Amino acid sequence: MNCLWCGFQTTTDKAMAKEDVRYANKEHIFPESVEGKKTLEKGKVCQLCNARLGEYVDSNLKQGNLAMMRQYQESSAINVKPIGKKRNTEKDKVRKEDEMRYLKDRSFRGKSIARDGSTTDFTNYLSLDDRPIDLDFDEKFSKALLKCALNVLYDQRSQEMMWKTYPHALNFVNKENHDESEMWPYAVCYSNMVSRISFEPSCLATIDITNTEDSTKTTIAVALLFPCGIFLIGMYPNALTPKLVQNFKKQLQLAIDLDIFIQFRNSKQELDFFYIKKQITGVPDLMGSFHILTRCLICQQINPTGIGIGKSLVLETSDGPFPQASLSWNFYTKEDLVTMGVNLEGMSDDEVDLFIRRVGVKTTEKFKSLQNITNFSPLCINCGEEMTFSSKDCFL
Repeated sequence: MNCLWCGFQTTTDKAMAKEDVRYANKEHIFPESVEGKKTLEKGKVCQLCNARLGEYVDSNLKQGNLAMMRQYQESSAINVKPIGKKRNTEKDKVRKEDEMRYLKDRSFRGKSIARDGSTTDFTNYLSLDDRPIDLDFDEKFSKALLKCALNVLYDQRSQEMMWKTYPHALNFVNKENHDESEMWPYAVCYSNMVSRISFEPSCLATIDITNTEDSTKTTIAVALLFPCGIFLIGMYPNALTPKLVQNFKKQLQLAIDLDIFIQFRNSKQELDFFYIKKQITGVPDLMGSFHILTRCLICQQINPTGIGIGKSLVLETSDGPFPQASLSWNFYTKEDLVTMGVNLEGMSDDEVDLFIRRVGVKTTEKFKSLQNITNFSPLCINCGEEMTFSSKDCFL
C-alpha cells in the first residue's frame, strides 16, 4: 500500500520502516479536534504526511470558522476529557481563553449579507443563540473542509481511483500555499439550536453525476454534517456553483425526516444555505473617480457598476470618524483627506497609507441625488450569477 499524499510505500510495522518505506499510523477521517473518531485503514496515509497535514490543514477546520471554533471551544468532549493526546490542563485553559478573545474580536466587525435574496444588515456577525456564525471566505478553512471530504471518499475507494478522479483536489490540499483557493468555494447552513449538542461529524450526502457511457457515478460535491452546520464542498475546481447549492437544498428539504435536522431549519421550516466564495478585491478607478458599487445577493461580492462619480461631488469636510472599510473598491488619496480637512500633520507617508487602508469612503447625502440607475442586470464578477439592481441597491 502507498501513502495517498506522498506516494511512498507504507508499513504498519515500525520495525519495517526505512528510507523508502514509511510507517503509517492512524489517520482520522475528521480531526480529533472536532470529535472525529473514525479512522482510515492503516497504511493509507504515512505518519509523516499525517503529522504535516494535521499541523497546517486539519488545525484550520476548527480555527478557520467562528461557528466551528465556538462549537468545539465549548465542546463537552474538550471540557470533560481532552480529545486526542492528553493535554496539559493549564495550557488547555490558556488555549480556550485565547480562542474566546479571538471570537470576541472577530464578532465586532459589521456585515451586510443576503439571506434568500433579501439583504439584511447586521451590526455584528449574524449570531444564533448568541453564537457568531461566519460568512467570510477563509481559504484555510476551505482546504480543511476539502481534506475531510477527500477522506470520506478515500474510506470507500482505492488510492488509484482517488489519484485518477480527484488530482486537483489532492494537489490543492497537499501543497502548503493556498494558491487557487478562489476555485474552492463552499456553502453552509448553520444550526439554529438553542442548546449545545455534540455528535461525531459525518458525511451527510454526496452529489453524484452518472457517466452515460458506462453508468459509473462520480462524486462532484460532498455535504459534511457538524453540530454547528452543514458544509457543502465541491470535489473539482469551481464545481460548486450557486445553482448546484440551490438544487441540493431542494433535494435535502424533501429528504429530511430525522429529528436532528430540526436544528438547521428556519422559522419557515426551510434550510438557509449561504454560498461562500473568495471575494475579488477592489482596484481604484482609472479616471480618479469613485466607483458606484452594488453587492451580489448570492456570494456577497462587491461589484463595480461601470459608472463612476467625480470625487469633488461627494467629498465634504470630515466631522467625525470614518466608516470602517470592508472590501471597498474606492480609496481616498492624501490630497482627498487634506481637502476634507483631515489633519495629517506629523504623519509619515507610511502612516498615511496605513490610515487610508483602514478607512472607508464616507457616503454623503449628495450621493443619493446623483444616482440614476434602474433595473441593470449584469453578471456578478465573482460567481457569475445574474444581478438585477437599481439606485437603491448602490453605494460607494
